[in-house]
Amino acid sequence: GTTTRTADMAFYDGDDDSDIQFYASTTGSAGLEVKTNQKLYVWPGAHFIASGTVQINGNASGTSLTDGSFHLASSSSYTAGGETRVAGSFTASSTAVFNHREYQLLFNASTTGKYINASLESLGSTTFSGSGGGWTFATTSTTTNFTIAQGTVTGPASRLVITGDYTNSGGV
Repeated sequence: GTTTRTADMAFYDGDDDSDIQFYASTTGSAGLEVKTNQKLYVWPGAHFIASGTVQINGNASGTSLTDGSFHLASSSSYTAGGETRVAGSFTASSTAVFNHREYQLLFNASTTGKYINASLESLGSTTFSGSGGGWTFATTSTTTNFTIAQGTVTGPASRLVITGDYTNSGGV
């Protein structure tokens, strides 16, 4: 499959044309910022290698399938280059690869109805920090550190494996 890097997207982005739904940079504050009402979708068999923080903006109420969401299709992969911030839901095919590279996965919605449907090897260090946010795990998942700073998280009906620290200042 194809490999896309942040640098490929920085060549021509929302700074060049406001109709393009993202901003990308490899200098200064390197990273990718996806505009609201959009989602980051890695196509089947494709690979995305991030440089710096990836911020997927959004905050639609309810279960919007696009606003602020992140989707890894079948046989796709994502390699983090910094913190990954998701304002919506997170979905990954069971054949997808999420390479967190020890960077944090941060869920920061301030509305409820978000879900995590990702039977991956590990989500890595996962933090929920949206005041008023609400997330539900749809499938068995594994994390290293698991922090609920704000908001409410509902675990899966099966199991949630935490191989590191668990901190809860929000709600379960």
